[in-house]
Amino acid sequence: MFKTFLPDRAAPHDLVRIEQDIRKLYAVPERELVLVSQDTRGVPGMPPLETNVVFWKANTRYRVKIFKPLAEVAATDFPTLWLLPAFEDNGDNDCC
Repeated sequence: MFKTFLPDRAAPHDLVRIEQDIRKLYAVPERELVLVSQDTRGVPGMPPLETNVVFWKANTRYRVKIFKPLAEVAATDFPTLWLLPAFEDNGDNDCC
């Protein structure tokens, strides 16, 4: 009847670790929201699992997609700070 929202290989500590990496790398304050998820892809030629991060900073929404499962994502997988403007999310689903 009840089911966890975490895929089989995702662990809560991975979600927390990635949130902390995002906050540190992009200086996201604690009062701002950071959402981390692991999603499945049904697209041929794409990895079966991907990690998606959506966060807000100074009233701007950003979206970063890493084509790895949560457990495999490292802080070095995220774009450098100077690339952050390229990841502003205007709500269009035009990425990948």
